[in-house]
Amino acid sequence: NEAYYSTREHYIVLPLREQFKGMAQFYSTALHEMAHSTKHPDAVGRSVKAAEGVDPYGHEELIAELSSGLTGLALGIEQKPQENNIAYLKCWLENIKQDPHYIFNCLTDAKNISRFMCEKVGVDVKQSVSQEMDDISIPKELSQKCNRELKL
Repeated sequence: NEAYYSTREHYIVLPLREQFKGMAQFYSTALHEMAHSTKHPDAVGRSVKAAEGVDPYGHEELIAELSSGLTGLALGIEQKPQENNIAYLKCWLENIKQDPHYIFNCLTDAKNISRFMCEKVGVDVKQSVSQEMDDISIPKELSQKCNRELKL
């Protein structure tokens, strides 16, 4: 009845499709767990670590959610915020407060994970979606603010 990725055994567990409210939720959850599976050494390399003193579990959930959203976009799967996103919001904001570049670094990892997952399932990411992914970068206004205290 739970969705999870087993790091020790390297497999994903999902409830039956009938247990989800709809197919969009099923696929979103599956993509989220697939993103977790990219922690495996044979998968895509990850560059962003949780800031010191910040919960690494919440960090991993952010990476999985961003990756799931980008992959869903590439595959044409409707993406809606999940209730559990709210639970991780505090951790995400804490990381962003400590390092304003954090969210964009996480997005870079999420883009790489999304491309990796699409490749593994044999889906060619549309050029337009690939360009949208590449356009995700640190806005100039934020880069300029990084020299000063950023208030969130």
